[in-house]
Amino acid sequence: MAGKRQKPPGELVYRRGGRVKPLVLVAPAHLAPRPPDGLGDHAAAVWAAFWASRVSGAVDLDADGEALRHWILSVDEREKLRAATVRAPLVKGSHEQLMLNPLFRRLRDLNREIARAEEHFGMTPLARLRLGVTYLQEQAAKEDLEARRERRRPHVMPTVRDRGPA
Repeated sequence: MAGKRQKPPGELVYRRGGRVKPLVLVAPAHLAPRPPDGLGDHAAAVWAAFWASRVSGAVDLDADGEALRHWILSVDEREKLRAATVRAPLVKGSHEQLMLNPLFRRLRDLNREIARAEEHFGMTPLARLRLGVTYLQEQAAKEDLEARRERRRPHVMPTVRDRGPA
């Protein structure tokens, strides 16, 4: 029949995308693991923000722990190198000429590694879409409602008494 699908959506095959992948429901992680030792303040804040996010619920620490540690150590190293390159963007070369600090190359490599890890763990909206991760709607609605309650200040409504006919 015209306009009617022949197969259920889960069995359709697309030339580019393969089979339709079902969305995976994830809930946020309840406990954040301790960050690796020696992290700077910025990297520790990024670590805490990741574990506070909803996408952290899809992470399996046994399987992904090493990759996550590598990611956060790369973030920490990038911040340290960024501070060094801000202090000295140009350095003297072997023939006393000014040249761009070679640490910029390492920064570029770290940015690539960090971006790859962010895609892998679904830290960007597009990565979450590609991974097929969705959040539990009721959990998101509950969190939104709780946030609204905390923002709202309690106020007293004046009572209106029934005065009867005037």
